[in-house]
Amino acid sequence: MQMSFRKALLFGFLLILPQLLWSQTYTLFAEKGKVGVRSGQEVSIPARYDNIGWSNQSFQWVGEIVGYQLNGLWGLLNKEGEILSPPIYSGLQALPNQTVIFWENIRAHRTQKYGLMDGEGKILIPNTYAYLHFAAPYYIASQKSGSKMLQGLLDPSGKSILPITYPAIQALSSELLEITQADGLKNLYSTSQKQFVSAFQWESFQPFHDFFIGYKQGWGYVFTAQGNQLNTSGFSDIRLQDGKLQIKTQPQWEIIGLDNTPKQRLAFEEIKIVSQGVFWARTHTAQWLISPSGNTLFGPYEQLVPTSNDWALFKQNGKWGMANFFGNVFLPAEYDSLYADELYIYLFQKTGFDKGWQVLNYKKEPIAHESFDYIERSTEGMIKVERKGKWGFINKSTRTVIPCLYDRVADYQYNQCVVEYHGREGVIDKKGYWILLPEYLTIHPLTPSIYLTKYPSGISSIRDTATVYYETANKISLHGALLLERNSENRFGLNSWLGKPIAPVQFDFISDEINDSLLVVRQGQQWGAIYRNGKWALPLSARYDTIAGYNEGLFRVVIDGSYGFVNKAGQLRIANRYENAQDFSEGMAAIRILGKWGYINAQERLIIQPQFEEVGSFRQGLAEVKRKGKTGIINTKGELLLPTEFDSLEKVDTEYYITQKNGKYGLMSTQGVILQTEKFETMRALPNHLFLIQRNGKWGTLNAQGLSTLPLIYDTLMLDEANQVFIGCIQGNWQSLL
Repeated sequence: MQMSFRKALLFGFLLILPQLLWSQTYTLFAEKGKVGVRSGQEVSIPARYDNIGWSNQSFQWVGEIVGYQLNGLWGLLNKEGEILSPPIYSGLQALPNQTVIFWENIRAHRTQKYGLMDGEGKILIPNTYAYLHFAAPYYIASQKSGSKMLQGLLDPSGKSILPITYPAIQALSSELLEITQADGLKNLYSTSQKQFVSAFQWESFQPFHDFFIGYKQGWGYVFTAQGNQLNTSGFSDIRLQDGKLQIKTQPQWEIIGLDNTPKQRLAFEEIKIVSQGVFWARTHTAQWLISPSGNTLFGPYEQLVPTSNDWALFKQNGKWGMANFFGNVFLPAEYDSLYADELYIYLFQKTGFDKGWQVLNYKKEPIAHESFDYIERSTEGMIKVERKGKWGFINKSTRTVIPCLYDRVADYQYNQCVVEYHGREGVIDKKGYWILLPEYLTIHPLTPSIYLTKYPSGISSIRDTATVYYETANKISLHGALLLERNSENRFGLNSWLGKPIAPVQFDFISDEINDSLLVVRQGQQWGAIYRNGKWALPLSARYDTIAGYNEGLFRVVIDGSYGFVNKAGQLRIANRYENAQDFSEGMAAIRILGKWGYINAQERLIIQPQFEEVGSFRQGLAEVKRKGKTGIINTKGELLLPTEFDSLEKVDTEYYITQKNGKYGLMSTQGVILQTEKFETMRALPNHLFLIQRNGKWGTLNAQGLSTLPLIYDTLMLDEANQVFIGCIQGNWQSLL
């Protein structure tokens, strides 16, 4: 029978009436320092409580109940204001599933105990746990066992799902928990299937978009948010491209003999040669030391840093330790920073009684009975140390500690060090005794007993501990094996380190030392050359525009704008008839006529006709020349051993040239025999007359005959010379997973 419209309307209103009542607005109000709750304009809960809501200061109903606070403790009320629980709890936490975590402070043990109640105030889990954490639909329960905190999993009724034996349980998604066991390995637990996804074999899990990446021995495996594993072979990289999940397969590392004999395959992302018989290797999450056969010597650790004296610094749980290459731990991983040299170990701790840097020898004995703010390696077996803004030293050989007294310290030189003390510089020895008292503005040691010093008055001098050798008001600077003196008129002179005058302060220019200990000088419009002892090699003369160089007994000079050569007597041995010239080498000098370069001998006989755009000096009977922008090689007869058709040439030993054309490299003998045409992007010479080559981004090798010994298939290729093997890597490929 059909219902009338009026009855239907009434029935519908009766259906929605409870919802209208349920959706009433509840607000807090305060009165006389107390808090209550209003439902619309009516008082639902009188203002007689210190707080209403939950310990995190939020206000929301859990079912029909809410927390209240009196005298620092919490209890439960319903919406009518009836007390369901007296104020006996230290805190209450409302959960999204309409349950409440409660806890009590246990003063005798200075701890807290946690439990769980439902939305009606019924105790579901008694407060016997050190902590409770909601991980829908379960609860992570913690209990202390000795000094450790262990965790397990409970259902809402308090029934044990996983025993409280795990160091850590963490919610990853609404359906997955990460469980860590005592050895640090992890596994995934599916809350929907109530079982572990696999075995405890995972080093870590990391989120990636809507997936999770599990790492095992450094390689990655993809899990869905429900715990389904998508790949069985580990990957080295992952990406989401055009909506597709892609993984990069593992690189293939190989150890190969020089004769292309495969010896070993290794599964790592990166490998480096450390020393004979030791390789450093890493995956995404860990690092190892391994042997050339692939056997693990030490590891895995977060980081491994091999040292030059066959020790390894390793990082574990954020702290550094030290061991030998075979894994025998010398120092446990307890330090925030650590490094070592051949004599000492330097340890740093951020906190604690010994915070700062400490120095130990390899017997684990402290060198100093204090810690330092900063440590810096220095020279001659000394270690710079800084404490509270002052500097000192530790002497490695005698273990002497020079106290941190100095404002600034230099490096040791000649077993002594320049230090700044109260704004003045002095010199100390390796025991900290003064060699020169701190009374100078600057000090520069020249020899173990001679110093270039500057007084506050501005006078520079050279002195040892007792004698003033030389004083001047001019400026002094080092000039090779001599001292360059400059007066206020910018005139230059030379002195020995003992202050013996070499050249008076009268020159406008003094060059650096050139061949046969000569220095070119200019005074006004006159040019000349002197020896290091101050004697004239070429007297001053106004006939020279400049003196450009010297070799094989002849000066290269410019006279009236043209180049020629004179001997030490100033006699013109080769007339000044050339546009440009280079110094003599192996009896010949390059000269330029009408824009072209050729070669003459010391008798000015034209040996090689001017025909080149650029030339080099002869070395071992060969010279590099350029014609039309291309490079070739000629002999002393001017014969082209290699034609001028290359962009560049690199000589290897005495038998080969690495040639370059149009950005590509090839190989040619010094007799001009083409061993490989220019088709490689890179070519490098290796020992044993082998050549490392690269083409299309791939690496291989050639022998001295230009024949391939390793094919061009490797993305990385290294020579381990000590073990006479190559280490090659073929990178993985990107593959779509979904």
